[in-house]
Amino acid sequence: MSRSTFILGALLVGLFVCPLFGQSLTTTFANNNGQSGNMFDIVALNDVAIQNFDCNLDTGSWTVEVYAVTAGGTFTGNETNAAAWSLIGTATVTGAGAGLPTDLGLSLGYSVSAGATQGFYVTCSTGTGMNYTNGTTQGAVFASDSNIQFLEGVGKAYPFGSTFTPRVWNGNIHYTTGPASEPLLGVTTGVGDLVLSGPDDPPGTVEGYLLLSNDVSGPVGGGPFVGLYPDQLTFTGLTIGAAVGNLFHYLPSPATFPNVDLVLPAGSLPTGISYDAVLVQVVGAALEISNVARVNF
Repeated sequence: MSRSTFILGALLVGLFVCPLFGQSLTTTFANNNGQSGNMFDIVALNDVAIQNFDCNLDTGSWTVEVYAVTAGGTFTGNETNAAAWSLIGTATVTGAGAGLPTDLGLSLGYSVSAGATQGFYVTCSTGTGMNYTNGTTQGAVFASDSNIQFLEGVGKAYPFGSTFTPRVWNGNIHYTTGPASEPLLGVTTGVGDLVLSGPDDPPGTVEGYLLLSNDVSGPVGGGPFVGLYPDQLTFTGLTIGAAVGNLFHYLPSPATFPNVDLVLPAGSLPTGISYDAVLVQVVGAALEISNVARVNF
């Protein structure tokens, strides 16, 4: 078996099977109350990236939205201020039932630096299916490990309605550790241009892939293949040979993407189309996987 065939096989297994969530913290699943959702704070004791949440949901189909305070900091004071929040993920899931974890299946990659407090809002947009627990003191540490603290928060009526305090969100917080990395970001002004920037190759990077998909039918980052809804374009990219300067399967070079931005002038690409993209870097025997960036040309 050739080295390239082995790496491709390992990559496919890793992307479909291996979880991106290095560690997790459980709050509780001892629900005794519920509403549409919860706002709460996470304090990073070390650099972390919040990847996914398991929620305590009633049985049935639910659409769950995950927001973060845009400027960072606590949710307190922003309970009814929709402008203070950014939607960072959406998932449609089948609830496992009260007292059981329901995996949202997201790959958020939301970085929180050591010492920082970050407010999150996890909520059902399709009803009052979120189960949670009555709290003791809003802002008190309820659960923690060596990397993060979870603080008691509030219950919320969707989207930014009535507030119920104190309340404890029920679930698992999945995260990875390490310094905050630059997100994959594609910017266009709608005239066939593109500026694509991404996280630099970490030391020890062997090769990298920029995976694309034309299937943008679902929420950003909610697909089954490292956040993508894969199509033929996705798997075609995996079969391209690696070369320096090859955007879709590259050998690392300080003078090429992602270590420098890719800049395409007006007219380089057709308008009226959309792509989801994700950057996969092979670092030794490990995979570094970016957020999913959606670009609407």
